[in-house]
Amino acid sequence: YLTSFYISISNHSIAHSMRNMWKKCPLISQESVNKIKRKILSVRLTENIKNVILIIMKKTDFKERMIKVKFTELSEKEFTAFEKDHPYGSFYQTIGWGKLKKRNGWNYYLVGLKDSEKIVAGALLLEKKLPMGLSFIYSPRGFLIDYLDEKLLTTFTQEIKKFARKHHAIFIKIDPYVQLRERDIDGNVVENGFDNEKAIENLKKLGFRHNGYTLN
Repeated sequence: YLTSFYISISNHSIAHSMRNMWKKCPLISQESVNKIKRKILSVRLTENIKNVILIIMKKTDFKERMIKVKFTELSEKEFTAFEKDHPYGSFYQTIGWGKLKKRNGWNYYLVGLKDSEKIVAGALLLEKKLPMGLSFIYSPRGFLIDYLDEKLLTTFTQEIKKFARKHHAIFIKIDPYVQLRERDIDGNVVENGFDNEKAIENLKKLGFRHNGYTLN
């Protein structure tokens, strides 16, 4: 399992590929959309194909989808329902754990990222106060998110960093509940099994420092 990450604060084929790309990239900004449009108009494609691509972009309406994606604090009911069904959910990402830590001098927060009204990422954040008005933020067993989705992970991490700055945090720690590779009962890597190496790469790109693994 991953642990201890820190961060200091054809023509038809072209149209088909564009349509699939747009469906998978809800976090793209309007500025990026405009750049892509200009690029499309500059390349050597037939006018019909250019029109098809631009129509696909218009129908997908990414500007509207971008507006609906927002970082917010979640209610206990919202967070519990999301954590319960998430593949990386654990006891350490529950309200009960947050309340237990509160008895020991920590503050806890339930935060998430919503696309329209659907929660697409979430986290229990623990805050420990330090001298001189400082603190640090810890998300036990990491965020409840698809670590292989670089765009989603980037957006959520950026919002977490903003949240941390407001609380004068000097660093953020996570220890994702993510198995690195699929292994058999003898500990051998399973051929064609899952491989989450990209999760580490994505976190490092965002400034996290990887401090090793755990088998717990």
